[in-house]
Amino acid sequence: MISFYWLIFPALAAAVLGMRTLGRRLPLLPEKTAGRLLLGLTAAVFAVYAMLGWWKYGAFQYGLWDFGIYDSLLHKTAAGEGIMQDFRGGLYDHFSPVLLLLVPLYRIWDSPMQLVWFQAAAMAAGIPLFYLLSKKYLRNAGAALTAAVLYVLNPYYSRIALYDFHIECLFPAFFFGAFLARAHGFRRTGVLILMASIFIKEDFVIPVAATGFFFLFSRPDRKYGVALMTWSVLMTFVVLKIYFPCFSTSGYWHYGRYELLAPTLEGTVRNIFFMLRRVVIGGPGASASVLMSLLLPFALLPLLHWKMFLFVLLPALGIQLASTAVHQNLLASHYSSALIAVVPVAALWGMRVLRVRGGLAGISWKRLVFGVLCFGAVWHIFTCDLPMTRYNNYITGWEGKYHFGMLSVPLRPAYYLGMLEQDIRGEELRQVLPLIQPGSRVMCQNELGCPLLRAYQVRDFSGSLDADYFLFDSQLYGGGNSPETLNAALQTLLAMPDVRILYRDKGILLLERAAGRAK
Repeated sequence: MISFYWLIFPALAAAVLGMRTLGRRLPLLPEKTAGRLLLGLTAAVFAVYAMLGWWKYGAFQYGLWDFGIYDSLLHKTAAGEGIMQDFRGGLYDHFSPVLLLLVPLYRIWDSPMQLVWFQAAAMAAGIPLFYLLSKKYLRNAGAALTAAVLYVLNPYYSRIALYDFHIECLFPAFFFGAFLARAHGFRRTGVLILMASIFIKEDFVIPVAATGFFFLFSRPDRKYGVALMTWSVLMTFVVLKIYFPCFSTSGYWHYGRYELLAPTLEGTVRNIFFMLRRVVIGGPGASASVLMSLLLPFALLPLLHWKMFLFVLLPALGIQLASTAVHQNLLASHYSSALIAVVPVAALWGMRVLRVRGGLAGISWKRLVFGVLCFGAVWHIFTCDLPMTRYNNYITGWEGKYHFGMLSVPLRPAYYLGMLEQDIRGEELRQVLPLIQPGSRVMCQNELGCPLLRAYQVRDFSGSLDADYFLFDSQLYGGGNSPETLNAALQTLLAMPDVRILYRDKGILLLERAAGRAK
């Protein structure tokens, strides 16, 4: 493992080479050509991530947490078995009314592939919206296409597009659409779109409120800024004090990650102090490295517009750094969902500054565009997530075995051998599943559970060993179940007189309890 900061040197070398060659000789693209390339890019991104998602599902690379939660929730709702209830029982533990819009898709075709393709489509939908927004402000189709390409090449884009389905995949399209409406003079429409984005998930009150604060510095937008900030405060109260206490039996347990209010004033002040300390000093996530991991894919462009950087980008990042959860500190998996929308817009505002200046440090605007594009492309090749990557990050250090690809398509031939092995493994697992009696209670590792959700009552090993069947696979990532948890569960089960080994081969182990045989 090496520091990801070393990647700056090859990216910088590519930027200099791009400015001295392409930037000197090639003109910026005409609008018609840029438009065709944009359509090709959008179609390619959708096709690649839809196909990779299809492979991941068949190769047992999605988990009960979180892909299975969304799939079971929509399956149950579409089948009339309860609204917004997943396989764990009880109401879904987030505020996401927008999820109900996917129910008709499940009524037409009840398949987990709906989530795979919807996520790929939702992520791809943001590309033309961001292009149109960039073209409005940069007044150049080639530069706007560059901005759109940088958005796609952001390694956090690949992280969300490949990870387990999350409804947060809709947020970039909402955010870009709101700014696009504003850019064309439809300010009220843009504000309504931002307000509606909170219904995707309660987390988005932060970027919406931050955008409202940013609008306060623009005279035509001040009243809309006040409206957005007021709406965010109101929705926070509704979610935390009405929705969860009155409708959810589980309560909003995520609140404990960054709890602010305490029973006493002294306790509240102490909580504020510790939250700020985590943000400024950095906990496990090393705040400076996390911030740089957001800025470097965009060649530090967001720094050129200090208002957008301070008032929109930093709050969206700060709420993650304030968390006590290390996955949030490191923006792992879906925790960068707000930032993959906010950072490109901040970078666009930085590009506007360069356009107005005509360049920077004696380098022309056209050559800077090529340099930024080359920098972002090389950074992407080294850091984009690949299909078999789960829960990994390059912030604390870079390891080539997890990365090196283009649009998450591996550039190392050896990687395809690993994918083929996982394909074979998936087929072996599917041959074992018919041994389990339909309707039985099954405990399994996180990544093994998704294909079982329709026919069985499924959960992972995070609870008591109360099930009819227990499925293990030594070759798959354990997900939410650590090796220590799995080994302890296995030792306990093997010591039970009513549990027997039903199948054991090639690292796959299926145990059966007497209750399962009785069925």
